[in-house]
Formats: sequence, structure tokens, C-alpha cells
Amino acid sequence: MVGTGDFNGDGNSDILWRDTSGNTAIWFMNGASVASTGGLGNISTAWSVAQTGDYNGDGKSDILWRDTSGNTAIWFMNGRPSRRPVGSAIYPQSGQSNLPTPSDEGQSRPRIISKGRRSHPRPAVPE
Repeated sequence: MVGTGDFNGDGNSDILWRDTSGNTAIWFMNGASVASTGGLGNISTAWSVAQTGDYNGDGKSDILWRDTSGNTAIWFMNGRPSRRPVGSAIYPQSGQSNLPTPSDEGQSRPRIISKGRRSHPRPAVPE
């Protein structure tokens, strides 16, 4: 397990999984039961999940990634057991390296402060 969040906006905490080979998936939960699952593909092990949170204000958790060089990217998730994120974005801000939590400074949405080049993980699934 690499993270939790309400990825489908149903009010239940879901589970983000990743194995040592980079295979990534979400278990959409209904209480203590798995309601459905969604595979997100195999992501390079140079990337890891830094945190989850609702970065675009749609009521669904998104995934913040960071690679071994310090590059940062976000996947905006669509809340369905989809094999792809709805979109992604890069947030390099030179000279900054801390990743705040969603509750920092009373923000309703997480802020992203990062450093790095323009590079981000891409889902290894068909278009």
C-alpha cells in the first residue's frame, strides 16, 4: 500500500497499491469490502507516490508523484475504475523541495512545491 484517499468521491477511503515492479492499482472500497478495482499500469520504479489529495477540487483524490531526481508530477484521477488518469501536470518551482500536506496553511486543496525538470510518469496502458 502506498496511499489512501477517496478516489471515486463516494465518501469511503480507497487504497492505492504498488508492487516492487511498478504495477499500480486502486481498490475502491465500500467500508471494509472491495467494491471494484482499477489498474493504473506499470510505472517506472524511478517514480514513487509522494502523497494523495484532491488537487483540482473535484471531490476525488489525485496522485502526486516524485522521481529519484526530484521531479514532481500529478495525476488528476477521474474517480472511476479507469486505467488512466484524466490528466497530468508538472509543477517545478526552482529552489523549493518540500511537499506540504493538504492541511498546510488552512488550504482546502493541497499545494505543490517542488523542484525538477519537466518529466513525469506516463501510464503504460493503451491510449
